[in-house]
Amino acid sequence: MTDEFCPRNEIKKLEAEFWDLKQDSGESLAYTTRFHELSLLVPHMVTPLSRAIEKYINGLPMQIQDTVLGSNPATLEEAIRLAATLSDNHVKAGTLSKKGAKKVIEKPTTETTKETKAESSFNGKKRKGRNFAIITPAAPLAQVAPTAFNPNKKPYVGTLPLCNTCQLHHTTYMSCRLCTNCGRSGHTANICRAAPRANQAN
Repeated sequence: MTDEFCPRNEIKKLEAEFWDLKQDSGESLAYTTRFHELSLLVPHMVTPLSRAIEKYINGLPMQIQDTVLGSNPATLEEAIRLAATLSDNHVKAGTLSKKGAKKVIEKPTTETTKETKAESSFNGKKRKGRNFAIITPAAPLAQVAPTAFNPNKKPYVGTLPLCNTCQLHHTTYMSCRLCTNCGRSGHTANICRAAPRANQAN
């Protein structure tokens, strides 16, 4: 089986790959998986356990290699577990990176900036729209003079009549914008931001 399906030239390629096998930055799982695959295909390179542990540690990045080597692991599983924990810590700290991690970080930032720009422009349009007053045709009615004269207040010079309910000038067919909730003019009770009068009394 070995002679038929594993010729010497293929074994040489696997040995060369295993000899140069290194962990790519924070990709601990990929490195460990490939290490196990090559260990099964070329077992003579990791036959004593100490040689297998040495080979695994030599393929780790320098930041992790010294710590794992200093811990003097008794088994290969112990070395793999410690290397995986250290790799995850270094990835979180930013000293090592995983493949695709940059893309994941960059995409949301560009999307969020686009969304923020879109929202700000949308809000700007909204605000501009709110500043426009409703233009209604002036009713040809005589102006009703205010009952009390205030010297500090400028007199009204428009053509709209004075409403007896809200004491503001508007057309007769337009409803009063007097809030029944807070008692202020300019809005109605359904869009009032103030608390109801019963709650205010409490």
